[in-house]
Amino acid sequence: MSLSEEQTRIVCGKFVEKTCKQDKIWGLESKDGWAISLSPDDEEIQVIPFWSAENRAWKYCIDEWSDYKPAAIDRGEFIFDWLNGMANDEVMVGLDWSDDADELEVDPTLLAEVFAAYTD
Repeated sequence: MSLSEEQTRIVCGKFVEKTCKQDKIWGLESKDGWAISLSPDDEEIQVIPFWSAENRAWKYCIDEWSDYKPAAIDRGEFIFDWLNGMANDEVMVGLDWSDDADELEVDPTLLAEVFAAYTD
């Protein structure tokens, strides 16, 4: 899904607002690790999807991810460890994917900036 930077910041802001209320972010984890996808726009780019709500994450525990379960990540750990690590590894963030929308991919540095602006 391709959005302008302004539109992407708005979507990031909504994600940040939701996750700051509960202090956690949801990913999909199995005994083999975290769910990772390839970008439909460029199959050389890896994407790790995250959700603002556990029930939204459960919807993706099907097909190739049927062995995965939603797992909570502390907001601080997500911002300081996950987003920094993903930026270093050039891995994109899949943001609140849902069945009825294109799968948005966000640069982890941009999402970290939005978190920083929201929490200041």
